Amino acid sequence: MIVETAAKINAVEFFTIIFSTSVGSNVFKSFKHEELLLEEVAREYGHEELACFLEQRHLMYVCILEFTKLFIYVFVFYFSLTVYSLL
Repeated sequence: MIVETAAKINAVEFFTIIFSTSVGSNVFKSFKHEELLLEEVAREYGHEELACFLEQRHLMYVCILEFTKLFIYVFVFYFSLTVYSLL
């Protein structure tokens, strides 16, 4: 995959562009179930700065995902209470 190669060759500018667009979330989603995360690939090739950058983005997307799940849960719970009170 192109992003894995970018992590291997320390393509910081490439990742900066990718993660400044909505494509970043798709990259995260495609790699979140991989055995070796992008930050681990970068670290394995000695690119610590890129690894830290990718780690920060990974954590950001995990937080966004968890917050979204929590928001949906709270919304569904509130909606259920509202419907129940109307009955």
